[in-house]
Amino acid sequence: SEVGFPSILKLAYDFPGRQVQLSINGGYNIKRFKTRSDIRFIGENGNLVLGQTPSGATKTKSMITVHSWTLSPLISVKNSRNTFKIVTGPMVNFNRPATTITKYHLDDKKHKEKDGKVDTVPVTVDLLVAFDIEDFLDIYVKFAPKSVLKTDNFPSFTTWSIGFCFDL
Repeated sequence: SEVGFPSILKLAYDFPGRQVQLSINGGYNIKRFKTRSDIRFIGENGNLVLGQTPSGATKTKSMITVHSWTLSPLISVKNSRNTFKIVTGPMVNFNRPATTITKYHLDDKKHKEKDGKVDTVPVTVDLLVAFDIEDFLDIYVKFAPKSVLKTDNFPSFTTWSIGFCFDL
């Protein structure tokens, strides 16, 4: 799952007489990678390793959370009636170390375990395409071609995000 605030700060230039805008956006993003099995993520000396939840545990959930500051140079093109806009460009992520949390129930008690920090790749780039309808609802697709986690001892993976946001 992902929660983002991509345009906390925005500087834009509208081309005169055209439906094109260039902007640079500063924001904040939170990505969570989850598993709901007896496997858990463990942060150990900056590395990510897999482990088992205790035998007999139920309602298990383990997640990795990555917080990032973002910088996005974007180009947007409006249709002639200004009712629809396509926005595209890279989203540069300045990643902080990731954290791991595992939650489970065992012997009628809730347990929550936080592990050490997990090293991330300091800077990654996501590719963004958004469709803005009536300057109110955005539907976006974002692809991260490089794993945000350092993968010395863990498989590398890429992510796709699909979602929506409201322009307020």
